[in-house]
Amino acid sequence: MEVHMNYLVIDLEMCRVKKLYRKTYKYASEIIQIGAVLLDEGFNRIATMCEYVNPEYGVLDNFIESMTGIKNRDIKQAPKLTEALEHLTDWLGDRKYKVYAWSDSDRTQILHEIKAKNIESAKIDGFMKADRWIDYQYVFKKRFDLDRCYSLEDALE
Repeated sequence: MEVHMNYLVIDLEMCRVKKLYRKTYKYASEIIQIGAVLLDEGFNRIATMCEYVNPEYGVLDNFIESMTGIKNRDIKQAPKLTEALEHLTDWLGDRKYKVYAWSDSDRTQILHEIKAKNIESAKIDGFMKADRWIDYQYVFKKRFDLDRCYSLEDALE
């Protein structure tokens, strides 16, 4: 039986972490939403997923709220990151897939949080394997022979 490759396009939203918490949590931001679109081998949308994440250290300020539309009520009762990532891996099931993100910052953010929060999960480890992730900003730069990386907004224009 032929196994088809699927494409998972992922985007994270984050909030800021106050300096006061950075002795415990060393990073400036924390995930508050995971958005994903799953495409089949023909780039047809199979499914979408949007999950809010309850931050442990971050604060949803007015700037992030107005930029993302996310409200405190959305994240207050949301699952913590471990549970949200496991929901994502369960949603993907046993499909064969590559993860596409604009730049490597989303993968780096997840890795930082896994380390800082001592998250141990075989499902999440499988999802985070480096060879599964594609930096589409880099692909775009190479494809169009550009001399620098562009923001997603600029690339879409």
